[in-house]
Amino acid sequence: MGQAQAVQANAVIDHYDRTASEYDTLHRGGKDPEHEMALAAAWPLLRAAGVRSILDVGCGTGRSLEWFAATGEPLALAGIDPSAGMLDLARARVPGARLEVAPGEALPFADGSFDAVITTGVLHHVPDTGVVLKEMLRVARKAILISDHNELAMGSLRSRRLRGALSALGLLPLYHRVRQKGRKARYNKEDGWHYPYSLLDDYGLIADHSRQVMILPTRVRGQPQGDTLALRQSHLAILAWK
Repeated sequence: MGQAQAVQANAVIDHYDRTASEYDTLHRGGKDPEHEMALAAAWPLLRAAGVRSILDVGCGTGRSLEWFAATGEPLALAGIDPSAGMLDLARARVPGARLEVAPGEALPFADGSFDAVITTGVLHHVPDTGVVLKEMLRVARKAILISDHNELAMGSLRSRRLRGALSALGLLPLYHRVRQKGRKARYNKEDGWHYPYSLLDDYGLIADHSRQVMILPTRVRGQPQGDTLALRQSHLAILAWK
């Protein structure tokens, strides 16, 4: 990690440590319907595949781990997060989970340590998503599940089609830098530091390291309509099988 990325990473951790106690209230009142829909769609497939241990990368206050705990299945649950403040809340929410302070870029686990590795709403906070995804694939035995932004489908249909065309030409990162006057990350109190991101940008990397990739739409009522999945779903989930 370069110096600039290290400074940015520390700023991200500082934000979540400072806002941990109010995070769930600030962040959509503690509700993430898109991520919950992704978990609900993926869980029957994971259960059928014999998944009994799950690692949540960037588990935050433990909402996804709590969702799995509520299934009543005998699951070994674990989570990592770089923010100690967020993990304090996760420990209270999911007392039986194994929780460690660690970055997603360097998971402190051996290869194949968990049946499934998940992350929800984390990658748009990460400057190099490929590093995190490769780590997830490394420690997963059976599958990884990612639920995150699809920036290509946000805004008006005209702007979505423009971003889709730029993405196809590989020009989307330059477009973002110009619009943000050279800054790579944006900040607001609700979501902290975050980057323009589409989960589909990482589809190729995921597919190269998986035997099967499934896209799980997580559309909620009221989202704008487009003419393709990439332009229609502002949040997407990918379930990849090793």
